[in-house]
Amino acid sequence: MEETATTTPEPVNPVANPAPVASPAPETAATPENKPFVLVIEDDKFLKELLVKKIAKEGFDVQNAVDAQSAFIVLEDRKPNIILCDLILPGVDGFEILHRIKSNPKTADIPVVILSNLGQAEDLEKAKSLGATDFMIKANFTLDEIVAKVRSLI
Repeated sequence: MEETATTTPEPVNPVANPAPVASPAPETAATPENKPFVLVIEDDKFLKELLVKKIAKEGFDVQNAVDAQSAFIVLEDRKPNIILCDLILPGVDGFEILHRIKSNPKTADIPVVILSNLGQAEDLEKAKSLGATDFMIKANFTLDEIVAKVRSLI
C-alpha cells in the first residue's frame, strides 16, 4: 500500500497542467480550420443572405462573392471545400467561372455545384461538360436540401 501511495504523488499532476493550458490555444486556432469552407458565388442579395446565414448556422465557414472578380480574390487566399455558383452574374457568368476553376490545377479538384434558375437541358449539359459536380435549380430546392447536398459532397 505504501508503494501505491508513493506511485501516486499529487505534486506530479501540477506538472501536467501546462499541457491543458497549451491545448486550448490549438483548439481555438484550429476551430475555423476544422469547419468546412463553403464559397457561395451569388449576386442576388436576398438569396445570398439566406444561403450564407443558413450554411453558417449549420456549422460551416462560409464566404460570399457577388461576381467573378471577388470569387477569384477569395480563391487566391483560401481553398474552399465546395463552391455553390450561380450562372447569371454581373460581368463574367457562372459558366466561365466554372471553366476557370476547373482549368486551374490549384482549384480543379474543388466540387462546384451550380445553383441557378436556369434549368434547360443545354445549361445542365454545358455545366456538366465544364466540370460541375451537380446542378440544382434554385426554385426546386429548399435551403435544407441545399445544405444536405453540401454535406454529402464534402
